[in-house]
Amino acid sequence: MNNTEINRIATARVLGDFLVELKFGDGFVATIDSKPLLWGPVFGLLADLAAFRQLRVEDDTIRWPNDAGFCPDVLRFWCESGGVRSQEETDEYSVRRRHSDYAMMSLITLPLVIVSRSSRPRC
Repeated sequence: MNNTEINRIATARVLGDFLVELKFGDGFVATIDSKPLLWGPVFGLLADLAAFRQLRVEDDTIRWPNDAGFCPDVLRFWCESGGVRSQEETDEYSVRRRHSDYAMMSLITLPLVIVSRSSRPRC
């Protein structure tokens, strides 16, 4: 199972005042307090609990009718870290993850390229 499958949101439900229970594709379940995220022109609209409760799972993540949503990779990071993290911490995680994914892709792709070159018919 790769990170994309692991980090997919399978189910989500509002438990209380801005608390959301998330179940990920690998069965990992966590609760996150979304209140610190509810500011600004997009997410600020969700500070109204009635609007917040309209949360749904769409495209493997959580989303609201105003199209606000979060990257499932970021949600997983926050859940595993014990809660919402600063923008700087989240950005650092994203950079580390991208480098890790690129390294894994290189390890997987390189042998395939070598195999395909050696298996070409010779003239």
